[in-house]
Amino acid sequence: MNELICRPQWLEQTHADLKRHEGFRPYAYPDPLSPLGKKHGSKFGYKPARNVLASIGANEKDGAPWTVGYGFTGKNITPDTTITAEDADEKLYDEIVAHVKGLDKLVPDWLQAPLYVQSVLANLIFNMGAGGLGEFKNTLKMINSGN
Repeated sequence: MNELICRPQWLEQTHADLKRHEGFRPYAYPDPLSPLGKKHGSKFGYKPARNVLASIGANEKDGAPWTVGYGFTGKNITPDTTITAEDADEKLYDEIVAHVKGLDKLVPDWLQAPLYVQSVLANLIFNMGAGGLGEFKNTLKMINSGN
């Protein structure tokens, strides 16, 4: 039975934006900046990675770190990893929520900002992490002062 989940508007908007920006791939694919990703990245993600590796005669280590779904990486993602669209959608919600906890330190009143600011900040911290976003000191200062 599907239960109704009420999520904040910023989360729904960020989720929709990230799905559109990241794109979904059910099968593992190599990091785009890895040697394998640079040379053969577009061949991966839409069929089992082991099949693609075999067809091009490549070594899986040349693709690390491996990625799946909407850009999910981690030590448990291997060329054998697959994910359904439904599981990836739920994981994306969880990942967004985990990342935005860093906004509470960087922009304490971020939930009081307009929706577009909330979703842009959530998207930025998802993609750059708190450390990366924290480097934008002048921008954060302006946001924190309401500008």
